[in-house]
Amino acid sequence: MLSGDFLLKLYRRTGDRRYLELDRDMAHNIVQYVNTEGNHIQSDGGFGYVTERVNIGDWEGESGIGNIPRDDSNIAWENTTLFHTTENPGIYVQPGKGEITVFDHVTAKIASSDASSVTLEISNPTYRDGDISVLAETSGYAQKNSLGWNAFYTWPKVHVPAEGPSP
Repeated sequence: MLSGDFLLKLYRRTGDRRYLELDRDMAHNIVQYVNTEGNHIQSDGGFGYVTERVNIGDWEGESGIGNIPRDDSNIAWENTTLFHTTENPGIYVQPGKGEITVFDHVTAKIASSDASSVTLEISNPTYRDGDISVLAETSGYAQKNSLGWNAFYTWPKVHVPAEGPSP
């Protein structure tokens, strides 16, 4: 079970944006397999239940293939989702390059930056408030320094109120 943070680490070392883009795509994809009020994918699943896949057609009908039964668990998928949403920043910024990558389901852009700080404009089009972790660093720092274990504990979080309609 992996969190995808290895892709962030590869990007930091190599500067190859394909690693960062794949990590972002995984972060945006993984939550579609979690049952929420706004993403009701299991008829008998409660908030937070997971499924092994999302059907994009109705050819299976209501068979529930791939669904995890109520009160059961799919520890592999649950852990993968948990790790990916915890061990990756919600927003990753390299202000010197003017680059920003948004992993969380918010929108963000660099409003201003100088040698010692960066200011972001962040909005939250979802229906839930978010506490978004931010990792900002120079590309030189990223290439020379490892994230190490549990780096996510040190990333500052920004509270961003929900702006979207309730489901």
